[in-house]
Amino acid sequence: MKKLKLKGNSQNKTIDLYIQYYINNYIIDENKNEIVIKTVDGIRVKFYNKPDIHAYTKSRKISYRKSERYFDFDRALRLPWIKETITESCKEEIFKKDTFDPKKSTDIRSYFIPKEKYFLLLKKNKKGDYVFKSHYVLKNHKEYLKKVNFFGIL
Repeated sequence: MKKLKLKGNSQNKTIDLYIQYYINNYIIDENKNEIVIKTVDGIRVKFYNKPDIHAYTKSRKISYRKSERYFDFDRALRLPWIKETITESCKEEIFKKDTFDPKKSTDIRSYFIPKEKYFLLLKKNKKGDYVFKSHYVLKNHKEYLKKVNFFGIL
């Protein structure tokens, strides 16, 4: 899977380019048409552009009880991977698992690409659509083994 490489004439311009890429590929196209992305089983996936969006931001602890989100180039470089994983159009082997969260009474779909150590999470809303929640590369071997166990790979 290829990483996205955008470059502006300053760091802020580069950040703006990644955010615009996300908007143009997941929310609304240049013609102001809503982007529709569906899973292989035909379920629509909704994307939002809020300040705390996990597509290109990451959380950092400020104090014991407070954290803030900041732009994360590592996640931004992998923006194309979101669509490739959900539509299962990438060449890498994808593992998918549907679960139910009883605390929030919602269905969850998890994707895992072991070769890239990449994890993606969707949650179902009341309308029956999935909503993009997060994606990231696993930090260490312990997290990797947890995902391998969760997906029953071996």
